Amino acid sequence: MIDVWKVRLTALSIAVFLPASIFAGDASVKQLTNKLGPPLRDKCGNLIGVNKISSPPSPEDVWIYTALQDGTLQRRIHQTRAKEPVPGTNDVPFSPADTGNKIFAIGPLTEGRPGWNTFQHLFSLNGRIYAVTKAHELVWYQGEGSGKPDGFKRWAGPNAGISDRDRFKFVFPMGSYTQNAWMLGVIYAVDDNGDLWWYRHRFIEVKDGCKKIDDTRWDGPRKVKSDLTKYVQVFSGGDGVIYGLDQKGILYWQKHQNWSTGETLWEEPRPVHADLRDVAQIFGAGNGIIYKVDIQGYLTFYRHVGWRDGSDQWEYKEGLHIDGVPELHTAFAYIPLPSGFYP
Repeated sequence: MIDVWKVRLTALSIAVFLPASIFAGDASVKQLTNKLGPPLRDKCGNLIGVNKISSPPSPEDVWIYTALQDGTLQRRIHQTRAKEPVPGTNDVPFSPADTGNKIFAIGPLTEGRPGWNTFQHLFSLNGRIYAVTKAHELVWYQGEGSGKPDGFKRWAGPNAGISDRDRFKFVFPMGSYTQNAWMLGVIYAVDDNGDLWWYRHRFIEVKDGCKKIDDTRWDGPRKVKSDLTKYVQVFSGGDGVIYGLDQKGILYWQKHQNWSTGETLWEEPRPVHADLRDVAQIFGAGNGIIYKVDIQGYLTFYRHVGWRDGSDQWEYKEGLHIDGVPELHTAFAYIPLPSGFYP
């Protein structure tokens, strides 16, 4: 006599331990359905064993995206705990093939189709790339593929976001580097009057313990601060930390305590660095990591150890120089969505 329960248990085991790659597309799911019956799903209806997003880079690695003047998008990996520069120098020459004393250990990898030089602003949040067009529209792109090791296959988009002609002088994301709050999707914009505006792209909704994608939901704009006119560059440090650079090269730290909700409790600005000059662009990558791009396209690496409380504590306060990126249009750090956040 056939033991029905053993047959069912065997079939269940086979389904559980099949590699996730077989779920890569609709054809694979149909093929699996034909062989073993309907694939296993969780209580929310999501396929079990499917990893729909790339695993985030190591906390010690920063994925730096560079849009070139010819429209090409490239990715480099900065190993922030790599070996020190050559003794007696403060320079680290870039070489894709040599990781010995090099800060940029991997790259450049070319991703996506040309056209990235047409955007006024580019930044990353939740594993996506956001862009401000010349028509002052904030749109976003989704990477396809795992991103490792050879880059994303392509960046799908543009996907509709919001349009705000008067508020996109500076635009930057805000995530959390100390808690699982990336899914909040908080974005800031500074207008020509120096007012700071808060937005939130609520692209994941959690209801009854289940996550549902809804890319159309936005909160804001909410005016959360004024008097940013003295800054020539404004960027994020994560967890509510916002840096502003003035014309004299002084870097100011301030913290939006209610960054996740858009209310207006602040820790006021304080200077944390007095000599950041020759800056064409400056951006943060979290955990105190800051990159400066000079007018020749050379990158310099800094680490603000006191980024959480605004104290004047630094590693590489004078900057660690990295070889330039020829014909650079803009650069930004990739901000991943941690594994498990997607439905």
